[in-house]
Amino acid sequence: MVLPMTFSMFSLFALSIACLQDDIDFVKEQLVSTDGRSTGAGITGRSLRMFRTLQILEKQINVCFRHSYFPLFLSGMTALLVFCMHSCVKLPGKIPMPGFSYFPLVVVNGVVSLLVMNTKAANVYEHSLELIKALKSPPPAHVVGNSSAQLCIRRKHWTIKMAESLRPLKVHFGMNFVDKVTPLLMINFSVNQVVSLLLIQSD
Repeated sequence: MVLPMTFSMFSLFALSIACLQDDIDFVKEQLVSTDGRSTGAGITGRSLRMFRTLQILEKQINVCFRHSYFPLFLSGMTALLVFCMHSCVKLPGKIPMPGFSYFPLVVVNGVVSLLVMNTKAANVYEHSLELIKALKSPPPAHVVGNSSAQLCIRRKHWTIKMAESLRPLKVHFGMNFVDKVTPLLMINFSVNQVVSLLLIQSD
């Protein structure tokens, strides 16, 4: 009962993050060309409304996972990783095979799970920063000159003010959020705990 529910929550969280990241990339593709330059879409009411929709989706994900599943997943996976890495170092000759093979298998699965989930969550923050940069960047001069509608939109003060008020999307756990260094910090914390346990036992 508990194990299927855990995998279901894991899948639901992973799919939610993947959908949010895909939506961010879709909106960014409408504003940025393949070579990284502005497509001329500039700051428009439609693009801002699409970003506000992404903010609503981000709020829904954080309401569902930031205080329950995601912190529990991170803390539980980190504790399991520390326990299994410590067992791999201290118990190679005390647990017969194939029972001992369980511990390195869990270590590999734990590292992959932490890296994949945290990297996916960090990509939401990084990609939203790129999207905000694309929204704030002015369109090329020749595009503005050839399109009176876009020039009119560019002159609207409320549109520019809304673009300046945009904040990057963040996947939270508790009071913190995931950025690009969070996966490495989690792995580094686990390794440090294992080393500390080994030093304490050696004394």
